[in-house]
Amino acid sequence: MEYAELTLKMPKQMTYFFKSHDPQSIFETNAMILYPYIQNQTISNGCAAEMLGIDKWSLIEFYEKNGLMGLETTIEDYLHDIDTIRRVKGSEK
Repeated sequence: MEYAELTLKMPKQMTYFFKSHDPQSIFETNAMILYPYIQNQTISNGCAAEMLGIDKWSLIEFYEKNGLMGLETTIEDYLHDIDTIRRVKGSEK
């Protein structure tokens, strides 16, 4: 997965939580950053999962394990899933 550097302004006390460089911490931080955008339907679970390099169901499971609503399926989710299935089926030929 390719990463980009970004500068964020935040309260100094928060920087402690962003110092870890281990892959799991980076994943968790990024997943939590994306969560509000899933909730307000800016992006779908499938789109967020794709950005994070995991499958949609693993992302939903992560949110649910952390006490967050993981599954609010939208039309866009279904359309994304259909496109994914078509791509996979097309690559099997």
